[in-house]
Amino acid sequence: KTNTWGDVHITTPDGLIYDFQEVGDYILTQSPSGDVKVHAREEALASNPRVSINTAVALWVAGDKLVFNVKDNTLTINDELTPLPTATLALPAGGRIELTYPGRTDFTIYWPDGNTGARVILYPRGDIDIGVGRLAGSLTYEGVIGNLDGNAQNDMQIRGGELLAPPASAEVLGLEGRVVL
Repeated sequence: KTNTWGDVHITTPDGLIYDFQEVGDYILTQSPSGDVKVHAREEALASNPRVSINTAVALWVAGDKLVFNVKDNTLTINDELTPLPTATLALPAGGRIELTYPGRTDFTIYWPDGNTGARVILYPRGDIDIGVGRLAGSLTYEGVIGNLDGNAQNDMQIRGGELLAPPASAEVLGLEGRVVL
């Protein structure tokens, strides 16, 4: 399951569903400790600039920085170009990347503490689906895909902690600096 896909539709792990047609770099989720960060780059679709798609994703996996970029079908790990994995790849800080489905560019990333997992799917059509899930533990999270606490009604939170009652309008979601990024 992914949380952000296509012409960016979002389903939070807690079950809130909304569209997010913005262009820029966004924090999908992060932990206050900094051990977990998942950022997405959303760009305008060439055929319709009012629609955005995910074109890159950066993940901080307990100290390792991974960047998947669909434009050139690449992966960098700690700023070094790395071939896309064809089997399990151990990360320097203890996490790992697993090929979810052989023959596809579909990967599952695991943090070394076992608390968090992510799924990244690169499509030949030029977009990326991204999913994040809590696997165990009690880490707290914040970001565009919510806080992963089981309550969809508190997933829309802006900087400073103010909650927006879902569904929030496109105007409210699009205010620069207001969405937790």
